[in-house]
Amino acid sequence: MKDKMLQWVANGIELGWLMVPQEQCVFIYSPGSEPEIVDGDFVVGDGPAEEFFIFLDDVWRLDVYKRFY
Repeated sequence: MKDKMLQWVANGIELGWLMVPQEQCVFIYSPGSEPEIVDGDFVVGDGPAEEFFIFLDDVWRLDVYKRFY
């Protein structure tokens, strides 16, 4: 999945979040920089998602992830 995110960045996306429930972290991808790893309580958007934020505790509690892992 990380390779796919790098391909999308190379093809012009401005921002990508890869959420990894097993590690309870988010990799933030954007052009011209290394992926940032967030393992705190929330993620705040930047660029095209500037006013967006999400509380990660709510995401990690979702049962949908448990079906896949």
